[in-house]
Amino acid sequence: MKVSKNIYISAAIIMFILLIPIVKVSASEVTRLSGQDRYETSANISKNNWSTSENVVISSGQGDDKFADSLAGTTLAYQLNSPILLTNTDYIPKVIWDEIKRLGAKNIYLLGGTGVVSSAVENDLKNQGYSVVRLSGLNRYETAVRIGEEVKKYKPIGGVFLTTGYEFQYAMAASPYVGKKNDIVLFTDGYSLNSTTRDILKRINIDNVTVLGGNTVVSSNVDNELVKMGIAVNRIDGNTPKDFNTNILNSLGKNIDGLAVASNKIFADGLSGSVVAAKDNLGMALIDDKFDYDVNIDKMNKILIYGGYASVTPESESYLEGIKSNSNSSNKTNGLLLSNEEDWYEAIKASISNCQDEFLYDSTNSSTMPKNIVEIVLKQNPDIDYVESYVISNDGSIKFNYRFSKDELIDMKNRAAENAKEVLSNIIVPNMTQIEKAKAIHDYIVTNAKYDYDNYMKNSVPVQDYTAYGILINGTGVCQGYASAFNLLAKMSGIKSIAVNGTAGGGIHMWNMAMLDGKIGYIDTTWDDPIPDKSGQIIYNYFDISESQISKDHFWDKDNFTEDYLNY
Repeated sequence: MKVSKNIYISAAIIMFILLIPIVKVSASEVTRLSGQDRYETSANISKNNWSTSENVVISSGQGDDKFADSLAGTTLAYQLNSPILLTNTDYIPKVIWDEIKRLGAKNIYLLGGTGVVSSAVENDLKNQGYSVVRLSGLNRYETAVRIGEEVKKYKPIGGVFLTTGYEFQYAMAASPYVGKKNDIVLFTDGYSLNSTTRDILKRINIDNVTVLGGNTVVSSNVDNELVKMGIAVNRIDGNTPKDFNTNILNSLGKNIDGLAVASNKIFADGLSGSVVAAKDNLGMALIDDKFDYDVNIDKMNKILIYGGYASVTPESESYLEGIKSNSNSSNKTNGLLLSNEEDWYEAIKASISNCQDEFLYDSTNSSTMPKNIVEIVLKQNPDIDYVESYVISNDGSIKFNYRFSKDELIDMKNRAAENAKEVLSNIIVPNMTQIEKAKAIHDYIVTNAKYDYDNYMKNSVPVQDYTAYGILINGTGVCQGYASAFNLLAKMSGIKSIAVNGTAGGGIHMWNMAMLDGKIGYIDTTWDDPIPDKSGQIIYNYFDISESQISKDHFWDKDNFTEDYLNY
């Protein structure tokens, strides 16, 4: 059940003057290439840069701990003129299958062993008639060497970059320069050279190596080992990813034509875009919550952003767009420029997801903000709704007050997300239909959660009961918590879902609407969970029922909860 919000809205007049597309546009614009998840993002990057390709490089996009087998692949993809597409470890997502077919691919290169890209994926590709080459070794060091040996088949190796195999940001920031020069990336544990890396350095007769990162990233002991082998050492310094990225932009990036911007927390989006950055002579800028590199952006021909608003914030896009749009003017705006209801929805949703205190928009050059857009975002996405109150004002801002401190919010979100990942790994199996996934999620919530009836009757419901955290971590909640948990698990499993806010049983209530195997289904996990709680008992009266069925006892404003919102 929804706690009340105090909403103070002053007049705000906003003109829509710029569409933020996820399509390729003219070189002078800032372009975002994104999708609903990392797999769709990689497919969209491919679609906007390749009309056809006989070769496709495929890497795991599942788990940010599996990056090492992937990051050595940019040079290979560049030489093959191939996109880098992402797959789940155990199966290829439909959006990736569709892109492989659209490209007319014949040859597939898999990066990493079967623990990263499973035999099932390899067999599926072979069964569809594709020629499959797996590039892997016993560990990340051997896999990098194997990829380097494959690169050598097409063109002599230009040089070697050596960096840590345990933090992706160093190899990622260097990837565009490595790719276009036909250099290869090799990995170290940070303290010494492994025998596999030593062997390939001897075989390819390299006389110099560029070490990526400061001495706390790759020890000077590694330099000494290289020198003893007769190999000269260059080093691009930086003991933090940000410092290193700054240094590489100021050294190798002096003659770039533009920038590729991606998250420094998620390897997948930057990996998919790295080969495009190499092709287009772009530097790679990995950012946290904001763009704060000291580079001359207004002189660049192209800026590409990889990933959605959760990866690269609207404020960072606004900053970059403001510089590009106003490079010849002293009047610059820090406000986000949006052009349709979907853009507003996604931008506000991302701002709240990132626990930002203030969302900025351009109040000078716009028209009416979509009616009740903030409230719609909050109602449909209770899994991110920690907002106590918000103020929309005519200075071009929406200011949010949260029920918890930012540190508490981040901790709760991270713990809920980690728990959700673990839950899904136990209840979702390959080749499940969406209905089967939804049923597994429904059953998990009903079985493991308990409605906090006592506190509800005392009018003393804890705030956490209204959140996914309450259901997933504490095991208790009320209807908003149930709907929040279903929303979070559904979205993470690839199901389009929103929460529906209305009335039922004589009071305010919340349930879910989801797209299940091509049709709309309604789910009310709260009403399918017996009160008092009965261990092991699951009811299906409100699982995957139609609008006409649920409308018999659930009532809501259907204009605010349409199928269109499932696509946002």
